[in-house]
Amino acid sequence: MRQYSKKIFVKSLILMLVMFVLIYIAVSVLGMDRSPYLTLSEKHIIGEITYTDGTTRKNLVPDQWRMSRGDVLRARIKLPSVKPYNNTSISFTVYNAEIDLGYDGETFYSYGHDLAAKNREIGNILVVAEVPDYAWGNWINLTLREQERSPSLQNSAYRLIPTVRARVLPIIGHGMEFVVFSVLMVLGTAIGLAGVIFVTGKKNRILTMSIGFATFLLCCWYFGYNRFFYAISTNIRINAMAEYYAIHLVGLPITGFVYTVMEEGIRKKVVFWVGVFLAVLSLGAISVSLTGVIMLSDSLPGLQATLAVLLVVLLWLLISGARKDKNGFEASLLMGITVGMIFAVTEIVSLRIRTIKGFPRALMKVTSLDYAAVGLAILILTLIIGIVDKLYHDMRAQAEQDELEKIAYTDQLTGIPNRISCVEKMRMLTVNDYYAVAFFDVDGLKKANDNYGHDVGDELIKEVADLIRNTFFTYKGFYGRWGGDEFLAVFLDEPSYQRFCYVFEDAVDEEAKKSKLQVPFSVSVGYKEHMPGMSETVNEIVNEADEQMYRSKKAKKAARSD
Repeated sequence: MRQYSKKIFVKSLILMLVMFVLIYIAVSVLGMDRSPYLTLSEKHIIGEITYTDGTTRKNLVPDQWRMSRGDVLRARIKLPSVKPYNNTSISFTVYNAEIDLGYDGETFYSYGHDLAAKNREIGNILVVAEVPDYAWGNWINLTLREQERSPSLQNSAYRLIPTVRARVLPIIGHGMEFVVFSVLMVLGTAIGLAGVIFVTGKKNRILTMSIGFATFLLCCWYFGYNRFFYAISTNIRINAMAEYYAIHLVGLPITGFVYTVMEEGIRKKVVFWVGVFLAVLSLGAISVSLTGVIMLSDSLPGLQATLAVLLVVLLWLLISGARKDKNGFEASLLMGITVGMIFAVTEIVSLRIRTIKGFPRALMKVTSLDYAAVGLAILILTLIIGIVDKLYHDMRAQAEQDELEKIAYTDQLTGIPNRISCVEKMRMLTVNDYYAVAFFDVDGLKKANDNYGHDVGDELIKEVADLIRNTFFTYKGFYGRWGGDEFLAVFLDEPSYQRFCYVFEDAVDEEAKKSKLQVPFSVSVGYKEHMPGMSETVNEIVNEADEQMYRSKKAKKAARSD
């Protein structure tokens, strides 16, 4: 197990290094981290918050804008006297708040009012508002009405950027993350679809689908959380809501994966009920939010608590199951999930810490590190490498099994199915089935062996086997070498067996005339039908067909003697 886990870790490390080198080159060539923008100083951004209880706090800088549902922020932003670019937009982020930007009583940007009126989620918004010419050199007014129930820190950087480049602002300085998670999103989608279409075996199919769709949802969450969607789509609604839908759904495929790899027992039952609760919470919250009764942000605390419980469960599973894991697959993948979940919880905790009033500004950088990116990269790469490695080993094992079965069920001389194969298939026949059994015996094999040697006799048997193979392909049923110079064919559609016997006997006669062996040979045929409802067993039908074949062979000998 330790050796297997070490291999997984080494593969993950190598893949990460190669990926980051290639992505660094791509980012450098594409120039994703180089775009002009101007960040406004916080001393030129002053606001006051009117809380729902009627109290007001004035002269607040952005890192003090902690708001809850119903709180209203009125801020003033001083613009430079000279427009820095030909067409310039002001850009900043807003979390679940109605937005108005204006100057001198005139609003030039507004968003979220219609959604708030319907009690619908506004979401994680990247505001891109082109500033009118008359506003430069003046104080513009910003109004935010908070929609999120839990305390939200509206601490955004306020930047001026060319309007044509504004949409790529979220990836400036984050080009590597954007490319990395774009690649992982595509890869996750491909893996999920491969699980649906190509992967065989119920367990492997579920594992592959779970990992693929979990990867896709985790990347969607990261894209929404960092507003990367704005770089590839102008649909504000999709961009704003991707984060919420993804985080509500991602626990389901992860739980499904864990449930699938678990052996039967108390651990599997625990995972099952955690998954049921998570499904009810996630899908229920999404369904109810569509009615406007609640918003998805309202269910986030409960969802985060459930994911924390899931993390604890995973840790317990890892500790209790690692010793029982013979090949290390489960332990390695669960380790990747656990590490990723630890970083995710750290990210959630850091977000909550930043909303605490009076939190030391010096420690803000520690809580603002991108724990999510590190955790997701470790989680996703471990999952992908683990499932690919497992599928590869399963495919090798299946190939070996198929080869063993081929050897067991194939006649080594002729390459057609052997007696064991035929017997196994005949066991599937029932008294309610129609079938016909035909026996074929090669006439002249003993003379060929005596006069020309067993090598010629073997070639004769192979010629007859080839004739059966080439003649049977249009018929429904199966065939094989029964033993020695005897062959058997079972027909499942009536009355095809009679047509086959006539065609086959003619083919044998033609082959005997032109055979390079120059050995006279023919076949004796015997057959017996089984009609639905007949009391005779398969063995009895086979024996009767065999006896009829021997009677035919005996009659041929008697005819030649005369």
